[in-house]
Amino acid sequence: MAKLKKWLIGAVSLLSMIAGAFYINGHVFGFQFLGPEIGSERDTVLFWSRISIGLGIILLVTLVLRPRMKAKVNDGMLIMLLGLLFLIQLPPVSLWLLGAIAGNWSAAAAGIVTHGLLLAAIVRIVTMGRGKDAAH
Repeated sequence: MAKLKKWLIGAVSLLSMIAGAFYINGHVFGFQFLGPEIGSERDTVLFWSRISIGLGIILLVTLVLRPRMKAKVNDGMLIMLLGLLFLIQLPPVSLWLLGAIAGNWSAAAAGIVTHGLLLAAIVRIVTMGRGKDAAH
């Protein structure tokens, strides 16, 4: 596995943990734009943040254990974890985009950037080297 790909996987795992931590206490990503409905999202957001942190930790551990594992098994685990991380980014980035469309761009910008970076990095990892491999 290329060093750049390993570095990107490590970055995705750390960003996943950071994104999850951003939601835990509500200080980074607030939901004041919900108005009277504020608070109704807490349980769902806490569940999502714990999943994001957990998947980030598991991804990092899987990457660190790569030299001790069979390459195909490790590759399968990494692909599965990256796929799960991709999927769990879709609801928050969609909701932040909806918030931006509804006119609250300033509140949504940080969420869009955070989740957008994760999505872009995961797509880059998965597509890295495909053009070279397809030619041979």
